[in-house]
Amino acid sequence: TIFLTTFLLVVASLVVYPEKYNAIIFVLYIATFFLRKQNAIRKEMGRVYDMKGAPLGRVMVNAYSAQDHTLIDCAMTNRQGRYHLKVPNGTYYIRIERTGIDGVVTPIFASQNMEITHGVINKAFNVAYS
Repeated sequence: TIFLTTFLLVVASLVVYPEKYNAIIFVLYIATFFLRKQNAIRKEMGRVYDMKGAPLGRVMVNAYSAQDHTLIDCAMTNRQGRYHLKVPNGTYYIRIERTGIDGVVTPIFASQNMEITHGVINKAFNVAYS
């Protein structure tokens, strides 16, 4: 997609203008490609869906400590309903909120407590909201 398009532009630039900096950018793209293939730089993403299975974009996913109910991390989902939350190991619960066009924040989901042992919350949530 975007990576492939920009890679093709870098290759074209290297062919048309075989300069040192174009070669360096080309090598960086090749290195990035192999790192992505080995999941070295890929984020573990969670997803938010409505009850029909369609992704919910632009909703806020908040992770709270189950011990003292403090907000630890938050992320807004992208158009595909994906989010990434990095937290210390521990027990958390998730609240998902949607902001309306009038600016009013509406809670649309609350999870049960979950134990996180790998530092990332990447669960899929089905939300009864459309």
